[in-house]
Amino acid sequence: MSTSPEGNFDRLVALTSLIIAVVSLFVAVGGAAIALKAWRRPYPADSTRVPTFRLPELRTNDGVLRLFAFLDENAGRKVRLQISLNADANPATSISAHTISFPSPGHKFCSELSINFWGATDQDGSGTPPENQRVGAKYAVGMWFVDGYYANLGQGPMHQGVCAYPLTPLTSVEAVS
Repeated sequence: MSTSPEGNFDRLVALTSLIIAVVSLFVAVGGAAIALKAWRRPYPADSTRVPTFRLPELRTNDGVLRLFAFLDENAGRKVRLQISLNADANPATSISAHTISFPSPGHKFCSELSINFWGATDQDGSGTPPENQRVGAKYAVGMWFVDGYYANLGQGPMHQGVCAYPLTPLTSVEAVS
């Protein structure tokens, strides 16, 4: 039984077609498995969502601890703070446009907790265009307001029992990018 070159070629083509079909089947099954896994996974978190801490009026030490726990949880991120403090009745030991200090009730290590607004422009803006203003704390109508987007660097080094949290106020352009 002799084989002709045409017969060998036909067998080679059939074998090649079979190998391609089997590989294609494995690729299709693998792709379907990956698609099924992707379909069943939970929706991913929105990466554009900015963590926000809202407290209409910060009055208690519990609120202070929640604020600093929020800053610890979101260290190294852009955060939004919406806080107001009554100028006469609040837990802060001192408030200015650049720093807010609180006694530290029940904190593990710190005797005082402080928020320092790095690079904040003066309250009146000093001729700075609105889109370039970096606002820390603002005083209006007997209340202090911290309302804006900030680069949260997390807790800085402790100095004489004071744990400082440096926040850089973001301009309106930086806040939306």
